[in-house]
Amino acid sequence: MKKGGWLVLLAGCFWGSMGLFVRGLGEYGFDSVQVAALRMTVAAALFLILMAARKKAKISLKDLPLFLGLGLCSVLFFTVCYFLAIQAMSMSTAAILLYTSPVWVMILSVAFLGEKITPRKLAALALAFGGCVLVSGPGGTVTFQGILFGLGSGIGYALYSILGTVALRKYSTLTVTGWTFLVAAAGSWGVCRPGEMLALLEAAPPESFFGGAAAGGRAYLGGDSLPLLYPGNGGDRRRPGSHSCHGGTFNGYPSGVAGVP
Repeated sequence: MKKGGWLVLLAGCFWGSMGLFVRGLGEYGFDSVQVAALRMTVAAALFLILMAARKKAKISLKDLPLFLGLGLCSVLFFTVCYFLAIQAMSMSTAAILLYTSPVWVMILSVAFLGEKITPRKLAALALAFGGCVLVSGPGGTVTFQGILFGLGSGIGYALYSILGTVALRKYSTLTVTGWTFLVAAAGSWGVCRPGEMLALLEAAPPESFFGGAAAGGRAYLGGDSLPLLYPGNGGDRRRPGSHSCHGGTFNGYPSGVAGVP
């Protein structure tokens, strides 16, 4: 396997274990939107430091709508949906629904990026999704609301691959991922009820701060280490969008393992 493939799988390991911290922070009274805000704020701060150090923070104002789409319609949307799905159902079931995303990526890639559907891609899609189902298991609590949240997370995640591929045609991997998380973090503070969240942070024990930092750190590692790993970044720059999303279903494996009692 080429380096790009290994980077996507490594990012999947970091991101797939995110649910452990979501459940932990939920026990201290944080809701899904607030957990998402903590995660993205920590990650955005780390990206901002790195972009400043490497002088990669400059973007054109005319491209701001693209980054608004990446940050708000993709990362913020799919993160909140995924965390809501985790709270409504088992972690493994939420992971299975999230990884319907390759279906949406394939459809959007054909419609907007000019990629072709081939028997090999269809077989890879079926095997990747089937493997996620087998590892995660079809059992656990399933609710209609949870299904909607899970499918929403898959659609938002697919948009990340498509919009990220477009942004990479002009900007560096660090710039794309960094600005995506900056926009997502800013948007999350508009909907997370900041006053309530700050009160929870003040009252929460020290380990809750570790959970927020760890969740944000995993978002950072899943998006920027070695040197950048996820859709719209270094891992994908080496591979077509639909290929990387197939590899991204590996995220469901650690999610399934983490969801085992």
